[in-house]
Amino acid sequence: MRCEFETLERTETTLRNKVTHCDHAEFMERIGARDPGTLLICNSDFAMADGLGPELERTKTCMAGDGECNFCYRVTGS
Repeated sequence: MRCEFETLERTETTLRNKVTHCDHAEFMERIGARDPGTLLICNSDFAMADGLGPELERTKTCMAGDGECNFCYRVTGS
């Protein structure tokens, strides 16, 4: 599975990407399983961020039909 994305911002503390195509979302749409896709695929990004340390903010996903995923990872001082 692949995703197409562009990096919008990259600093020492922030990484902001926009995913414009997601094979996972395309596949889950084909089988009529967007909701489970959100739970099993998209939400795992937050668990990964929690485990690695950066804060993740995302308000749109391809899986939800938004046409893009907006990822913003931030390293905070805490």
